Amino acid sequence: MRMTSRPSVPEAAVSDHAVLRYLERVLDLDVEAVRGLILSETKRAIAAGASAVVRDGVRYVILNRTVVTVLLSSKRMALKERTSSGQDIALLPPQTPFMRGDCHG
Repeated sequence: MRMTSRPSVPEAAVSDHAVLRYLERVLDLDVEAVRGLILSETKRAIAAGASAVVRDGVRYVILNRTVVTVLLSSKRMALKERTSSGQDIALLPPQTPFMRGDCHG
């Protein structure tokens, strides 16, 4: 008896675009306010031609005058792990300037 393998089925996935839209439309997160905050934190570094800048334990990586990713310092990661109690966004309080409305109920 010959065993045949089944073709592998790709894992289910969610695109970054879908996550962004979920944050924006379902959780009512003000994405443009977040974008503005990131720009205000990095504006001078971008103007100076920097490839990265660290502010308040957050490293902003810059490529071609665009912030391409945001990383947490190890100290900030440890703080996040300690303060995280099942919250999705542990470093932001439940109501932030980025939340446009009541997304909790």
